[in-house]
Amino acid sequence: MFNPLLKLEMLREGRGARLPLLIIFYNAILALITIVIMLLNAQSFSEGYYYDPAASRTHFLIISTIQIAFAVCLVTVLVWSSYSADNENRAGENFQMVPGFCRQFVFARLKIAMFTSLLTFGSSLPVILLSAIYSGVDWLHIMGLFLMVVLFCFWSGALAILCFSMLKKSFLSMLMNIVLAGAFSMGTYLMVAVINGRLFLDQSDFLAGGAVNAVASARQIVSMIILSLSPLSAYMGFRSSITGESGFSGEYSMNLGLDLTSPMFEFVFFKLAIVMMIFSGLLFIWLSVRLMNNRKS
Repeated sequence: MFNPLLKLEMLREGRGARLPLLIIFYNAILALITIVIMLLNAQSFSEGYYYDPAASRTHFLIISTIQIAFAVCLVTVLVWSSYSADNENRAGENFQMVPGFCRQFVFARLKIAMFTSLLTFGSSLPVILLSAIYSGVDWLHIMGLFLMVVLFCFWSGALAILCFSMLKKSFLSMLMNIVLAGAFSMGTYLMVAVINGRLFLDQSDFLAGGAVNAVASARQIVSMIILSLSPLSAYMGFRSSITGESGFSGEYSMNLGLDLTSPMFEFVFFKLAIVMMIFSGLLFIWLSVRLMNNRKS
């Protein structure tokens, strides 16, 4: 079905100078970071070190992390600006009688924010390919980066839309967005620490006996489910595919007594985090449409 709100948003975004300037500035920053890393490595080569692509994957990880973080910030800011402009201009009121207005309104906001972010990502493909060649990573990692960018754009955009659907004031919606994003990202780890009684657990806690073992096993399951709600867990899975290290999530999970060498941890925990991001994003969208329908009626 044709979405007039999406057309309005595309015309407004396409006619402005913000997008071209954003693409130029973003690619300049990425290119500068790439050049600086290559120059630093060249200095080490001149001192007698040899080039090892496997050891240089940190370069691709840095570029990938910047891409994901920028996608999250850009989508969130685009949603903020579109809702703030709509509240000032009351543009949405012209389409109140369109069938399915609330659903189209939400999807228009999400699509235009995701399209803009993905367009920026696509424009940086030469820098990404240069970083991939220099780091010795294959096309699967580039595809994995693209999927991570899409996933984080979808989740962060849906969360921002939900906050603006719940609160009318722009400042309060932005503040709520930041608080909820922090709660999902780091609050889940703090919650797991509270559940387990302290931040780091001794391995002896899980080997003390049958009753204690049963409690520990239940804690492990609950902890994995809670940690899978954090977008950081999905990111750590992507990081692990590049460097072979599980990072902060892996170290934290190891202190909970989880076996990081188990295939279940890698294929269930990190994949579960991706599934939970998709599910929570869809839930945010459904709640946004429902809240708008209730407010409209």
